[in-house]
Amino acid sequence: MIPLTSPARLGVLIYEGVEPIDLGGTVGVVSMASRVLPHVRATVIAHHAGPMRLAGGLTVLAEHGFDNAPPCDVVIVCGGPGWPEAAADMALLNFLRGLPPERLASVCTGALILAAAGVLDGRSATTRRRALGQETVAPLDPAPPPRAGARWDRRRWLRWTVWPRAARSGPKWPPSWMTPW
Repeated sequence: MIPLTSPARLGVLIYEGVEPIDLGGTVGVVSMASRVLPHVRATVIAHHAGPMRLAGGLTVLAEHGFDNAPPCDVVIVCGGPGWPEAAADMALLNFLRGLPPERLASVCTGALILAAAGVLDGRSATTRRRALGQETVAPLDPAPPPRAGARWDRRRWLRWTVWPRAARSGPKWPPSWMTPW
């Protein structure tokens, strides 16, 4: 077991169009945890360090870019209406592919970005599948699985399972363990 005094760094990955609550909720949880575990910290990572425009027009400052991101114990990929463009961003996908899959998590549609990077192979994840509000693209309905060999069902919450390894070989918390939906 890791001692409570051990430092821990959680990377929070954002991109243009991230839902502000996905970033704020994630960093807020880490902020609250740091009151009990003072060595726990969050750092915000984006394509490049500097300003990033979120959904709704909020602009935040990413502390690190992909090229200078510090080693993190976990990297959490935020969701939001910008996920389709993020899922096609090769620099972002390559950054994720360079990280150990068992150290990745996501919030909401961030799981679709992990799937696009191929890091969900052999693991399960959850996310929402219907369009909300003014969205014109539904994350998964009726889209096919993002990777060959994946199966999906039409229940309200999607569960990806790529055979034959299934979720048994996955991490303690599958990607999207923080999903608010």
